[in-house]
Amino acid sequence: MKYKMYIILFIIPALGCKKAYNPKVTGSSTNGYLVVEGVVNSGGDSTIISLSRTVGIARATTLNPESNAMVSVESDQNTSYPLKETTPGRYTAYLRLDHTLKYRLR
Repeated sequence: MKYKMYIILFIIPALGCKKAYNPKVTGSSTNGYLVVEGVVNSGGDSTIISLSRTVGIARATTLNPESNAMVSVESDQNTSYPLKETTPGRYTAYLRLDHTLKYRLR
């Protein structure tokens, strides 16, 4: 019986320790920062890149996709592979890339 009493004593204080976190937010940007997420796959799977903009912490909207961008993968041999926007802010392509070359996202 003493064992069960100790468990209850440890659980009750843990439930009452919640406190709201309100960070101090300074400065703002009208367009937000560009966020680039994704992986360039060289074969076997699609390359998917997501572009969005940051939003203010107090805004109700949490998504801000970057649409109508020109996104491509370029090799160090100046070959360009364009990605197509499939949904707002999401750019995809199935690429067969040479593993001996270097690539960058543009």
